[in-house]
Amino acid sequence: MTHAKKIRYDYRVEHTIEKALEYLNMGYWPIPVPAKQKGPRIKGWGDLRLSEDEIEEEWVEPNIALLLGPPSKNLVEVGLDCLGARIAGKILLPRTFMIHGRKSALRSHYWYISPKNSPIKLNDPESGKCIVKLRTSV
Repeated sequence: MTHAKKIRYDYRVEHTIEKALEYLNMGYWPIPVPAKQKGPRIKGWGDLRLSEDEIEEEWVEPNIALLLGPPSKNLVEVGLDCLGARIAGKILLPRTFMIHGRKSALRSHYWYISPKNSPIKLNDPESGKCIVKLRTSV
C-alpha cells in the first residue's frame, strides 16, 4: 500500500489496527479513514482489500470504514440520524452484535447481515432532513 503516509504515533491507531484485524477475521473488509473524516479518502477504496500483514504494517489512520454488501458477507448498516430515530431504533430494530456511534450520537449505527442490497433513505416530510438510512454495497 503506497498511498498512505505515516503520522506520529497515536494510541487510537494502535486500537484501530486491533479492531481492523478483528473485523477482517470476521470476514469484513476494513478501510482506513483519516481523523475528522466521515469516510475513506483513498482513491479506489471500494476495491481495496488489505491483508492482515498490510493492516499490521501500514495502517496509519485512527478510524475504520467497512465495505458493505457482498464483499463483506452482505453486511449492511442502518444509520439513525436523529434522536427520535435512535430512540425508536433501540425499541424496534432487531438485536445485533455490532452497534456503534460517537459522543454526540451514541448507538446511531446498527450493523446486520442482509441479502437486501438496495440503499434506503427516509427523510422527514417537513424538514427534508434524513431520519434513517440503510447503507449497502459501495
